[in-house]
Amino acid sequence: MGKKLGVLLLVLFLLVPAATAISEKQGSTKLLAVLKKDGKQFGTVATLDLDMQTGKNRVFLETFPLTQVSTQVSMRFAQQMACSALDADCSDYDFFYTIKSLPGVVGGPSAGAAAAVLTASLLLNKPIRKDASITGTINSGGIIGAVGGLKGKIKAASENGINLVLIPHGTRMLDEGNKNLLKNATNNVTIDGNATKLDLVEYGRNLSVNVSEVATLAEAIELLTGHKIKEPKDDFVLDPGYLKTMKEVSQELCKRNDEIIKQRKDMNTNFSEEEITSLNYTNMSKKAFDSGEYYSSASYCFRSSVVLKQNMFRYENLTDKDIVEKIDFLKNETSAFEKNINKTKIKTITGLQTMMAVTERINEAGNAVSKALENKEKTTDWLAYAEERLYSAKAWSKFFNGGNAKFELDEERLRLSCQSKINEVEERYNYLKIILPTLLKDIRKDIDDAYDALNNKQYVSCLYQAIKYKSEIDVLLGLIGVEEERVDDLLDLKLKIAKQALVKTQQKGIFPIISYSYYEYANSLKEMDQTSALLFSQYALEFANLDIYFPPKKKFFSILKKIDKKILLMFVLGLFAGIILMWNPRKKYKTLQTPQKKRLRGKKR
Repeated sequence: MGKKLGVLLLVLFLLVPAATAISEKQGSTKLLAVLKKDGKQFGTVATLDLDMQTGKNRVFLETFPLTQVSTQVSMRFAQQMACSALDADCSDYDFFYTIKSLPGVVGGPSAGAAAAVLTASLLLNKPIRKDASITGTINSGGIIGAVGGLKGKIKAASENGINLVLIPHGTRMLDEGNKNLLKNATNNVTIDGNATKLDLVEYGRNLSVNVSEVATLAEAIELLTGHKIKEPKDDFVLDPGYLKTMKEVSQELCKRNDEIIKQRKDMNTNFSEEEITSLNYTNMSKKAFDSGEYYSSASYCFRSSVVLKQNMFRYENLTDKDIVEKIDFLKNETSAFEKNINKTKIKTITGLQTMMAVTERINEAGNAVSKALENKEKTTDWLAYAEERLYSAKAWSKFFNGGNAKFELDEERLRLSCQSKINEVEERYNYLKIILPTLLKDIRKDIDDAYDALNNKQYVSCLYQAIKYKSEIDVLLGLIGVEEERVDDLLDLKLKIAKQALVKTQQKGIFPIISYSYYEYANSLKEMDQTSALLFSQYALEFANLDIYFPPKKKFFSILKKIDKKILLMFVLGLFAGIILMWNPRKKYKTLQTPQKKRLRGKKR
């Protein structure tokens, strides 16, 4: 008995770890990079290796030689995007990336697309083509973003046996002129029509390299591994609760706009051109409302109210006493409302997004009051903005307690998510510093504001700011090298991917109120303000992927899904074999028949 029990324990000892273990996976791909040498830039080929091991969803990077720290952030985000694209639970893996390159290789996010494809290939157990490579950043929604040095990279590919090079969508025609391509992320895009254009596809063909544009990670995975990721079949369904509440918010803000218009008309002074433009927003809000686009309607009414209120304050010739009273009132109102909001407990991603929207408006109202004190020439303008922003914050607070799916939203998780997002912003900022150094002053200040929020433990505000700043930099980077006539294509792509991201988010039990609102607004702005539409579509993408920073609370059946089915079968068979070894039917039969045998032996005697 003791010997057989020992056998059973040995079987269990060997099989239990096997049933839960995750086998180690390794893979490699070629990287196309930019090499700086003697003040000049050249294309070069490096190697990216990935070793996946049992772990806790940690990401490590080792480089030979050492490169920028920002590359570490790029690997982390690439890993997150790959896991998200495949709907894979990566929480039980550690990811060890290794980049081997020549000294002087420029780091940053340009290896992001390659890292995401390599990660996906290991998760899928499908190798990457050895004669192919991809260059580009990886952005929210899996969009492949533009990078520099494409001509040199294609040349390096031809010299290193690479036959297929994937480049970001819209970057086929390379501007070889010396003039600036862009002005600013928030200003209109300008492209110099006198610049010389180089067709990179034709350039590659002359070097026996097939150059192809790709827009998304899904496209890249299919071309490099042969695996096709299925797009979400379901359509995005508007949550009735969201529609009802957003309609109420729109009605409230537009009713206020009507009241301000009436007050302005009662002043019996002619409307300025600025005010006439603002009245156009009022008309646009009515059209949007009739179309069921309630967020757009609310936004147009808010914009109209701000302009009209600013002009009203100017015409009223407020005294210093009036201004002081308004400032004191707004400071007290903002402070009291903020204290009340901070008591709200957040349990869902929908609740988190609501808190972000309300907190942003509270902060902007507070900042506007501060600017009213600092800038005497525009005191009334800032007071008008603060008043309307606080009103909109109160209207948005109606959205609290929405959503069903529960995620880990404790303070530490919020802090970590904020830190991760700031790191992503820094990575993009450092890359931007290399290629467009003249646009950095305002961006640096914005990033520092996010750090201030982090240090002051205002994690929701920090996360919101970091998401918005990353979006703004991504829009700017995404336009570099994209032909003017293809900006419309880029916007359509972003809106398409944003919609897919919304569907996937909804399938997880989350209704992303900010993400959908921005998606709707981007569509509304598409025809009249292309740059703003690009920005809001990027906001929509970033907020739709917010759940990657907040793992859902684990359930027993989700843990079972991680166990390899073949190994689990081996475990069950092994356990069954152990039970058989322990069970001896002959012994049982002997025990049961013992009295009868004794009687038979007695008769023979």
